[in-house]
Amino acid sequence: IQYNDKEKFAVFNNPVTIKKKEKLIKGNKGKYLEEDDLIQLKGDIFYEEKKGKRVIQSKKLVSENRPNDEKIYIFQDDIKIKDDDFVGESDRLESLEKKKIVYLKGNAFLKDIKKDLFIRSSLITIDEKKDLIYFLGRLNIRQKGKIIQGSAGVYNKETEIISIQGNPIYKKGRDYATADKMILNTKTNEVQMIGNLKANFFSKKKRKKSKKIIKGK
Repeated sequence: IQYNDKEKFAVFNNPVTIKKKEKLIKGNKGKYLEEDDLIQLKGDIFYEEKKGKRVIQSKKLVSENRPNDEKIYIFQDDIKIKDDDFVGESDRLESLEKKKIVYLKGNAFLKDIKKDLFIRSSLITIDEKKDLIYFLGRLNIRQKGKIIQGSAGVYNKETEIISIQGNPIYKKGRDYATADKMILNTKTNEVQMIGNLKANFFSKKKRKKSKKIIKGK
């Protein structure tokens, strides 16, 4: 470690481990700015919080101070995240320390292997305080052979339900439906379709009329 007493910063040219505010941060090399309490790291970044329930890995990490005493951690390059039962990735990830919000930006993806649940969206927002996950732009949800597409959605971690809006479309095999809103229960694998339902559902023997609640298997 090289420390500049005049400018109040430390330079790390070897792997470093930093512990602060229940966070564990590791990197191969970088800089710590003491006065502003800011970190700049490169290499194999490892960031852990929530006692291991959230882990973020990347190749670059910088922290910045924002208004209202907010500190933001910005991750770039080869990003991977584990958040409770979800694992995912994105082009860029931002974690707000005070608001306890995580943004996955650009080609954002989350999956829950136990539920066979895969979610892609342009932007994914994990709100720890509200226990909600928001999806915005080009939303694509896949679970147990069915696909639901839309432009916006909200996942309630407590109820395990995703509400999808923005001209949602349901597909499973030859089955197809559109509605104003769709609700996916990720625990029971049920889909509820609400408002202006237009659908074609097929059985093995003959066409069946669409139902507002479809139970998947």
